Formats: sequence, structure tokens, C-alpha cells
Amino acid sequence: MSGQKKKLLVWLLFFVAMTCLYFWKLPQEMADFEVFYRAGRRCLSAEPLYVTADGHYQFKYPPFFAALMVPLALLPYAAARLLWFWLVLAALAGIFILSLRLLFWRRRRRWLLLLVPLLVLGRFYIRELNLGQANALMNVLLLLSMALLLSGRGGLSGLALSLAAIVKPYALIFIPYLAWRRQIRALLAAAAGWALFLLAPVIFYGWAGNVGLLHSWRATLAQSSTVLFDSFDNTSLLGMLSKWLGSNEFAMLAPLLLVLAGLLYAALLFSPSRESKPRALLIDGAALLILIPLFSPLGWDYTFLSATLAVMVLVDGFSGQPFWARAATVVSMAVVGGLIYDVWGRVVYLRLQHASVITPAFVVLFLVLLNLKRQPAADPDLPRRSED
Repeated sequence: MSGQKKKLLVWLLFFVAMTCLYFWKLPQEMADFEVFYRAGRRCLSAEPLYVTADGHYQFKYPPFFAALMVPLALLPYAAARLLWFWLVLAALAGIFILSLRLLFWRRRRRWLLLLVPLLVLGRFYIRELNLGQANALMNVLLLLSMALLLSGRGGLSGLALSLAAIVKPYALIFIPYLAWRRQIRALLAAAAGWALFLLAPVIFYGWAGNVGLLHSWRATLAQSSTVLFDSFDNTSLLGMLSKWLGSNEFAMLAPLLLVLAGLLYAALLFSPSRESKPRALLIDGAALLILIPLFSPLGWDYTFLSATLAVMVLVDGFSGQPFWARAATVVSMAVVGGLIYDVWGRVVYLRLQHASVITPAFVVLFLVLLNLKRQPAADPDLPRRSED
């Protein structure tokens, strides 16, 4: 059997096994997909998307995301739910595949680069599937955008970025960085794509109706987010500050958050580099993917699945880092991977979550990534590895 057929067989068996797990473990789960499905049905009928009566499960995404869900909304709920499960699973697999391909200088063995993210971030992947969320979809589009940018296809890269931002606007964190790096083609394509996607719901709602949806979306985000800042599983910088300072008043926390965000972003832009341009861009991209859940007001812990590429980069460059960076990497990854409900029990787990212990851990990983740019591009004791 050829290598390609073996890979195809492995992937087929993987999807069959995960489908069996779906029917065994997730018959009543995927609550967030139910929100998406309902939004698709409402979009199809040109009904209001942002309904306060939906409570905690209120739709909070851009109107075009509801339009994306229309094809699934045409299916019976059970069939649409299973198809979405496969799509999320494919997106998670795509995150690993693209991350490995982007790591073009890879010197560590492939199994190690796959194993460590599973150990450190595994519970986030499981939670993504359990909720039927869309973070994996946003992240695989961002990784695709990075791959296209590195291959010189700035226009397509910008379109992929704009589509990622329609799934979740947090992806727009890449825009200032692209402007700093003077990626004009990517910026123009992203702006054009963003405008096109924002206008697309006109097909269902008409011009005035779409404008009304955009206003409702903005109002929904402003009204529904503040009460969730100090939720135990909100691990964003804003959530951490809210819990540490004992306040969920955005007016009090916003200046602190802006200062922290500005410092982290400035550290990314002005960090010195001894790397080649493609590798430096990729390390910066991995760092930006960590910043997304840190910056987002509602950065739930499982959104840190975006750190997959960063973990791979840090594992690959581990031996080239100074002792303090290696120690910081090990401790931070241990904190993130070790925070498991079944290990600590309900009381201790909730206390650790309320303390937002993983937030500083990801800030440390972000800083170690920036330090990696200052190291030589290759370790003399490790051969370059194209295939295992």
C-alpha cells in the first residue's frame, strides 16, 4: 500500500472512530451549534437574529455568520449537527496539518510536535467539539491566511483573513501587524472581503434590514458581555483583571486592559529578530494567535486552542533557548496542561479558574516566543528534518 493510501486510511479510520464517539458521548451536547443553527433558520426567514429572550444562548456573531449557516439550516437538525461535528473535527485536524506545514524549518520529530500540543491543549480541543464551537474554524482560516502570505499570495491571504474575521472578529488583530509589515495587498483584500461579507446578508434582509442587524449586533455585544467578565472560565486579560480586582465595571478596567494590550502588541512589533523574514513572520503569527484569546473580552479558556502553532514552535526551538526560557516554557505548559477538573476536583479547580492561572502562563509563552526570534535559526546539534 502506498504512503498516500495509508494516510487516507488512517484519516478514514480516525473519522469513523470520532463519529462513533459522537453518537456515544455527544447525544445531548453541542449547545453552541444549536445557537448557530437557530440563527441560520432565522436568517433564511429574514427574522431578527439578536433576540434578548434567548438569554445566555443569544446569537452574538456577525450577521454574515448566520448566512453561512443557512445551508446547514436547510437540513434536519440531527443531520446538520453531525455535519457540523465533522466540520469542527476537520478544522481541528487542519490546524495540526497547517501548523506542521508552516513549520518549514522543523527539526523535531513529527510525533513530538503532535503529542505536546495534545497534552498541553487537549482539553480545549475536546471542549470545542463538546460545544460545537467555531474557534477551530476561525483558527484554521488564520493559519491558511498565514500560509498564503508566506507563499507570496497576499490577495488570497487577505480574503482568508476577512473570512476568519467574519466567523469571529477577533481575527482582526492581524490587521495592525500587516500594516506595520507593509503587506498592502493583503490589507486591501482583507478590507474588500470584510466589506463584501458585511453586505452579503442584504440578500435575505434587504439594505435597511442589514443595517439594522449590524446595529443590533453592536448593541448585543455591548449589553451581554459585561456580566461575563468575571466568569470563572473567562481567561482573557480583561477577565483576569476583573476577577483579581473584584470589579466587572468595564469603565474601570478598560484603561488597564489597553495599557497591557498596548505593551504586548508593542513587544511583538518591536522585538528584535535574528531570524530570516519568513521564520520571523511565522513566529509573530504564532504570537498573535495567542494574543487573540488574551485580548478578546470573552476569552474562554478553550479558545486557547489557538496556541497550537505556538506550542509546536516552542517545542521545535526548545534546545536553542536559554535556561530561563526553557524553564518558563516547561512551567507554563505544565500549568496549562495540568489544570484538569478530574485531577484537582471541583473546589480546587474552580479556585484555580477564578484565579485565572492560565492567563499569566500564556503571557509567559508569548514572551518566550518573542525571545525565540532573537536566537540563531538552527541548533548545531539537531539536523534539519524535512520528513520523518
